[in-house]
Amino acid sequence: MVVAATFDVEKREKLGSAEARRLRRRSMCPGNLYGGGKDPLAFAVSQDQVRGLLNTGTRIVEISLGGQSAKALVRELQWDVYSTHVTHIDLIRVDASQRVDVEVSLEPKGVAPGVIAGGKVVQSLRRIELNCPVLEIPEAIQIPINDLEIGDSVTLTDLNLAEGVQIELPLTTTILTIEAPVEETDEDLTATESGPVEPEVIGKSSDDSDS
Repeated sequence: MVVAATFDVEKREKLGSAEARRLRRRSMCPGNLYGGGKDPLAFAVSQDQVRGLLNTGTRIVEISLGGQSAKALVRELQWDVYSTHVTHIDLIRVDASQRVDVEVSLEPKGVAPGVIAGGKVVQSLRRIELNCPVLEIPEAIQIPINDLEIGDSVTLTDLNLAEGVQIELPLTTTILTIEAPVEETDEDLTATESGPVEPEVIGKSSDDSDS
C-alpha cells in the first residue's frame, strides 16, 4: 500500500497574488483542496513538507488541519520559472475505497546484456493508463532489463503490478525490445567509398562551335 506524505497545513484567510507572494517569502506554498462533497479549502504548507512529498514520489497526501485529517490526491503542481520549487499545489479529497484512472511512466531499469553486446533498447510504450485503488497509485513502473538479450522483448503481461491494478491495453502489447545493431551491407559500403556522383551537365561542350 502506498504511504501518504503528511501535510500539516494552515488555513489561508486571505487570497490573491500579493498574499501568495507573502507566503512564499515565508517559505510557504499556497494550495487548494477540492472535492469530497465539501467546500474548497485554501491552505498553506511549508516548502519543507512539499519537498518531502516530492522526495517520496507519492501522489497521496494526508492533510492535517485543526485536529482533523483527510487523504488527498495531488492533482496539479505549479513550478517557478526555473523549475526549482513548487509555487502552488492543488489537491483533491479521496477515500481509501475509491478507484481512479491515472497515467504513469514505464521506466527501464538496469543494463541489458544485449545492449552490452551491441544492441539497443527500443521502447515503443513509455506511458500507460491504469485503473487502480487510489492508495495503490505507483509513481512509475520500473521494468528490469538485466536479463534481456538481443531479440528479447517485454510486454505488459511481464509487469509486476499491485493487486487491483487494471490495464485497458491488451497484455500482449510490447513495451520494449532489445534490437540487434544494424549491419552495413556491401552496397552501403560501396556507395560510401565511391563518394557522391557528379551530376551530368546538359548543354554544349567546350569543343562545340557556333554554326
